[in-house]
Amino acid sequence: MPNAASLRPPKYRKHKSTGQAVVVLDGRTFYLGKHNTAGGREWERRLISQWLLNDGRMPKQADGLTVVEIIAKYNRFARGYYRKHGKLTREYTLIRDTCKVVKALYGRALATDFGPLAMKAVRQQMIERGWSRKYINKNIGRIVRMFKWAAEEELVPASIPQALSMVAGLRKGRTQARETAPVLPVDDSIVDATLEYLPDVVSDMVRLQRATGMRPSEV
Repeated sequence: MPNAASLRPPKYRKHKSTGQAVVVLDGRTFYLGKHNTAGGREWERRLISQWLLNDGRMPKQADGLTVVEIIAKYNRFARGYYRKHGKLTREYTLIRDTCKVVKALYGRALATDFGPLAMKAVRQQMIERGWSRKYINKNIGRIVRMFKWAAEEELVPASIPQALSMVAGLRKGRTQARETAPVLPVDDSIVDATLEYLPDVVSDMVRLQRATGMRPSEV
């Protein structure tokens, strides 16, 4: 049996397709977040310490679901839940697009290993894809909801969504994520020019909204 002094730790390297740092220990690939960051290096030190103390083997873990298995189960739930008048809503599409990013980075990882640092790596990938700050924050919330659902189904410990919820949202002016342009009101001249082409009931609704500030659903 080898001892810690004779073991040579594997190399910390960059995973080209995702930009993440990875290390392979005992035949298992561990994703450590964005390459060459303090957080990734800290994860590497912890993992290698476990590996060395266990004579070049990673400690055995209880069987558990991988992230991609959680995504597949949640996708089946979401297809039934996010429907209106028998049709899938846009929310389902947004969940699916968000899960694609998670799957690409951490699909093979155990769901119990998906923590705040992994969430931040997913968030950084969204930033690099050019997604807006508000859109990213909403998608991070969708990931937390997915793991909360998994906890409700006793697929992961409740501590997983609790830990993920600790990841703060991106704040305006303190992130590289782009900002969206504000939605401005339609100019009155355009509204006036349009009114004469609208049915009487609809034009009355528009005038009421303009006078009171009511939403369409409130009218």
